[in-house]
Amino acid sequence: MKSNSLAVLLVGVLALSTLATAALSFTYVQSMRRLQKLQAHASVINQSRAVMHRLVAETIDYSKRNPAMEPILDSVGIKLQADAVKAAP
Repeated sequence: MKSNSLAVLLVGVLALSTLATAALSFTYVQSMRRLQKLQAHASVINQSRAVMHRLVAETIDYSKRNPAMEPILDSVGIKLQADAVKAAP
């Protein structure tokens, strides 16, 4: 039998191409899974941030009715915007 080197070469290229496609597909699937986990984590962080903003806004609103809250707000670094407006000339 004659050995057809072109056919052997093409089969080898096909096998390498198949292996490369499988490896890239696996990498893509793993990346997409990681992306979905990160997006879920980012969503949780954004929801927590929104809750904290609402809590700070409610606390500032409450401190307008109860001035005893102002030292507590100052101790955590929250400044009242009304004070800044009054202090401005």
